[in-house]
Amino acid sequence: MKFLKSLFWVVVTAIVMIFSTRNWEKVSVKLWGALVVDVKLPLLLFFAFVVGFIPGYLMFKAGRWQARRRLDSANRALDGLRDQFATPEAEPDDHPFSFPAAGPAPASQDRTP
Repeated sequence: MKFLKSLFWVVVTAIVMIFSTRNWEKVSVKLWGALVVDVKLPLLLFFAFVVGFIPGYLMFKAGRWQARRRLDSANRALDGLRDQFATPEAEPDDHPFSFPAAGPAPASQDRTP
């Protein structure tokens, strides 16, 4: 599986490098007013990707952090309940086969006239 993951990233890197070398030209970007910036096309695309990626990544991390907090809180509550309702361990008997203690004999059910 690591091989496939590495192969995927090598192919993606090769495609990005080929695209970058074939499209290495200046692009004029009009920001506002009379402000115009000349930037290389691959750098512009990379910047646009990063600007779009960061908000989603931050939302993902915040969701994981919140879920981890909830899970830790639930685990602490569960541990507290386990401690509260824990039964003490029974003491081992002398004999591995134990029989119930002998109590008073049951009343005779024999009805002979």
